Amino acid sequence: MNSIIHKFWLKHPSTYVSLVVFALAAFMAQPTIASVLVFIFFLAPALVLNTWLARQEGRNLKEK
Repeated sequence: MNSIIHKFWLKHPSTYVSLVVFALAAFMAQPTIASVLVFIFFLAPALVLNTWLARQEGRNLKEK
């Protein structure tokens, strides 16, 4: 079981980044200055990272 999780993590890290994006987006439901700061400094870079990781994973799948 442990090796299955390890293999999945190495092949699909964008899944975990998308869960972080989901949690950050839930925090943004509060209309405060803190939610704006979370959006600018955490959510936007996490979305860019998730898009980049998913693109890299797609390229790796296409090559195989």
